[in-house]
Amino acid sequence: MKRNLMKIAVAALAVAALQGPVGAAPAPWREAQFSAYPAKVYRGPRHAPSFTGAAKQFRMYQTELRRGFARNPLFGGQYVLVGIGCGTGCMVVYVGNVATGAISEFPVGGEEYYMMSYESRPESMLVKVKWNEMGASGANCVTEDFVYSGTAFARHRVRTTNKLCPW
Repeated sequence: MKRNLMKIAVAALAVAALQGPVGAAPAPWREAQFSAYPAKVYRGPRHAPSFTGAAKQFRMYQTELRRGFARNPLFGGQYVLVGIGCGTGCMVVYVGNVATGAISEFPVGGEEYYMMSYESRPESMLVKVKWNEMGASGANCVTEDFVYSGTAFARHRVRTTNKLCPW
């Protein structure tokens, strides 16, 4: 019995040590660095988007997707982000692979992500996204970092502040 109590006490102390001192402020939010998520930049010809197979669902946006594939800056080496307006302060975002023509959906967008904007770099798999979260208690600026693997986005960091996002 004493041995079990000792194990519990040691475990509790270990958890407390990991959490830091009681009443301590949370660790400051650190902005992700693009250089931490490197990508090799594609230098070949840009392919047009392919609207076959599963990508048939994107045909209604083909004009904007074609423009985005041709003109938008790269991110993650060989991808483009194509934002398409869906109303006031509303945007849906698609991911295009300029090396293959493949199209997929970005994990956030639409009415729930009011005034969404994103930032990326050609040599980085990181995409930084900001939007205003509107609620009964007011507006919050949400900043979230996504890292693309080439097939899926992983959510990495989220920060929420009690004010509108600065643009």
